[in-house]
Amino acid sequence: MNLRFFTYRYNFLSSKYWFGQVDSRPLSAFRIAFALLVLKDALYHLPLAGLFYSDAGLVPRGVLLNELARPERFSLMDALAHEWMAALFFFLWAGVALGLLVGYHTRLMSILNFILVLSIHERNVYVLTGADTSMRVLSFWGMFLPLGHYYSLDALRYHQSARTAFAFPLRVIQLQIALVYLVTGLLKLSGETWQRGEALFYVLQLESIQWPPGAWLRQLAPDWLLRILTWLTIITELSFMPLVFAPVLQPMLRAAALFMGAALHLGIAMTMAIPDFSLVMMISYLLFFEPSWVQWIAERPLFKRLWMRIQRSAIIYRIAPRLDEHNARQPEAIQQPDNSACYRRYALAIFLVLLMAAVIWWNLIEIVSYTAPPAPPMPDLPQAVMWYSGLWQYWDLFAPLPLQIDGRIAIPGRFENGETFDLYAAHTSRPLWGPEIRWRKFEENINNYRYDALLREWGRYYCRLYNDILARPEGSRLATLEIHFVYRRSYPPGGALSPLQDDLLWKHWCYEEYQY
Repeated sequence: MNLRFFTYRYNFLSSKYWFGQVDSRPLSAFRIAFALLVLKDALYHLPLAGLFYSDAGLVPRGVLLNELARPERFSLMDALAHEWMAALFFFLWAGVALGLLVGYHTRLMSILNFILVLSIHERNVYVLTGADTSMRVLSFWGMFLPLGHYYSLDALRYHQSARTAFAFPLRVIQLQIALVYLVTGLLKLSGETWQRGEALFYVLQLESIQWPPGAWLRQLAPDWLLRILTWLTIITELSFMPLVFAPVLQPMLRAAALFMGAALHLGIAMTMAIPDFSLVMMISYLLFFEPSWVQWIAERPLFKRLWMRIQRSAIIYRIAPRLDEHNARQPEAIQQPDNSACYRRYALAIFLVLLMAAVIWWNLIEIVSYTAPPAPPMPDLPQAVMWYSGLWQYWDLFAPLPLQIDGRIAIPGRFENGETFDLYAAHTSRPLWGPEIRWRKFEENINNYRYDALLREWGRYYCRLYNDILARPEGSRLATLEIHFVYRRSYPPGGALSPLQDDLLWKHWCYEEYQY
């Protein structure tokens, strides 16, 4: 093995591993894939603008700010009252995502994307999933990466024969990705069902978020296979960090970690309707790619033709200079940074170290919080930094214990004329994909937290819908409603199917004369 190659590329004990230069191609490949996901998410938010992000919906700003939201938060959407305002905000987000995708003023688009993502997440945390947390955290660290060096309009506008990037921001975001697996692996390892190999048996009973292959696996797979798959999940998660950062046998060990992780996420995506989590994590793998891997992909005919079309379009619209002007230039040598640039880089490294220290501290508290006695909380200052920055994160998906109940919300309403039906079922399809899948997370949080403020606003929403918007005449107006959580408890291996149970969460009346 070439010692120089070993030292500079993979040896985390070497200063150049942290403070040297890295090839920018994997960063640009990550930008393209990540921006496509962000663009899809922005468009998916448009149908939800009224329900989840306006004062006419389920989480009005007055209730959020006065009764629910923590003080340490930032959201531009706190200034938006109406559905059209929220929709315009999401259109703006889609435009920023498109700019990030094509690499136009890439740094600015990265910063704007993070501000918009943070604002949307803080406006309504009750519909957020693990994928949203991953996207927000990656958006934060991505602000410090030069994502536009390759395959971008910026690369055409500011031509350079080769580009490298300061290694430290890349190492930090790689560490963040590895922490996701380490934390969730340690949390699973502390759970008895994971230790016994029974966790997957419980997970596959969650029919409300299950694709058909998941149901087939639950019905046909023998017990020993489910136990092996349960233990392989823990092994994959706990081995990810040591494999991708190992200073020897690289890039083979890194490729093995990425392959195992991709197999895990493909298994999750094929069996469980957990929106975007597997996709965003596999997109993050591009940050661990070797430049030669990215170059091989970029040289495929499909991508080469696409890139040539982008180049021609950029020239036509004068976004970039003519290619013959580029070819006439002498290739620019990669200059060694001057002293001022070095000082700026070290200042950036110190800033990122402090932030990553807070992230590690936060995750350690989460791990220890499931033990006895619980860990002391973070002091106010670092905790406020985590909240305001959007770096707050929880990686406890199905850990330390998988969900043991599977249920849905039912909202029977009674009208003045005696008519009754499920208001929720009448207006919500509860699909396994698409924008409305966020309803499932909202249901889960409604049941988990049972905040009176959220339940009250849900009741008020249906009263407004039927009696004001649909304007039912007196005598057939919506009079009362109840919010129920109908669920079934999971059963252990060898057990029998549990009966349905019904928890009454809230009673609501639209008019005083119909009070219970």
